[in-house]
Amino acid sequence: MYENLTRNLDGSYTFVKNGYPYNCPNMGEWLEEYAAVHAYAMAHPNEVTIEPEPDPPTLEELREAKRCEIWGAGDTILAAVKRNYTQAEIESWSKQEQGAKDLAAGVTDSEAAQFVAGIATLRGIPVETLRDKILANVAAYGQLCTAVIGTQQRLDDLIKAAQTADDLTAIVWPETLG
Repeated sequence: MYENLTRNLDGSYTFVKNGYPYNCPNMGEWLEEYAAVHAYAMAHPNEVTIEPEPDPPTLEELREAKRCEIWGAGDTILAAVKRNYTQAEIESWSKQEQGAKDLAAGVTDSEAAQFVAGIATLRGIPVETLRDKILANVAAYGQLCTAVIGTQQRLDDLIKAAQTADDLTAIVWPETLG
């Protein structure tokens, strides 16, 4: 009745019936079929293959997974800052920074300084106010990037040095940075 009947680790069955492959979970529209398959499997245990446990991941696979976890944690922190800005503004950050630095140095005729001045004018605020805001944002984001990247690199060094799965499990993103 069922060919290639396998009991999967999640409790479902896979099999071939009437020439078609099936995966039959114990839920939803499959409940009736599952009951029939399970009854058959209990009555014919020698026809049922038990899905083997997967091989445990290698240390290198665990390292790669931990590296993705750590990098992702840092990237998530930095992405949260960027959620408050449009892509166009993010792409202009380096020009805004250069313009604010030029203005702070008294250079008002550079392209970047004119860019910042134009934004301030269109926004209806003094150029000095926008300049100071940009410089404060640059400093704050720089400090955050320093903390995130430094933490990522420190934890990556620990990942590379880990000798066991337990060593890797012990490596976690800190509650606070710094």
